[in-house]
Amino acid sequence: MDITKVLLEHRHITMPLVILIMALESAPVVGFFLPGVLILPALGAMTATTGESFWLIYSGCVLGSLLGDALGYGLGRLGRTEPPRWLKSRRYHKAIERAVGLVNRRGALALFFGRFAWLVHPAVPPAAGYLGISAGRFFLVDILTVALWVFIYMGLGRIAMGAWVRYSAYAIGIGGLIAFVLVLVVIARKARRYLRRRRQRG
Repeated sequence: MDITKVLLEHRHITMPLVILIMALESAPVVGFFLPGVLILPALGAMTATTGESFWLIYSGCVLGSLLGDALGYGLGRLGRTEPPRWLKSRRYHKAIERAVGLVNRRGALALFFGRFAWLVHPAVPPAAGYLGISAGRFFLVDILTVALWVFIYMGLGRIAMGAWVRYSAYAIGIGGLIAFVLVLVVIARKARRYLRRRRQRG
């Protein structure tokens, strides 16, 4: 599904959709199926070509990600004495183990390191809650981390698309010229082979 196409077709609810998508991307379990490392550059590229406000979409992405993380943290806190069933799921066992190990080693800073690892980050907030990281430390680190993470990936998408739009005409022209020259080279070689064969026969 092309997320940017859906957003452009429903501009009147763009912000709620952005918040929902990013909340799901950061939520436990669901987040494993929604790669933010692909979604955010696409949204950044969208702002470069459609006139949508970069900072408005950025704000929605940050808010959605924080909501998803808060949900995971809250669920983890509820399971402090005993891990909840979904935390024991075999399918996500490795990710959970890595997240728990990361939190044990880094404490609240695990939110920073885990956020940039797609296959781990949905499990880090629940692990932080389960292992007793205080809410104050959790949200302080999480807000700063999410703000940076969204800015980097959205910014990369916007810069890349902006550069393509700006220089695409030159790129297409150069590509066409190279293709034309290659065709001429192939034709010239075949012509030379044909003439050699005729001379040999003659």
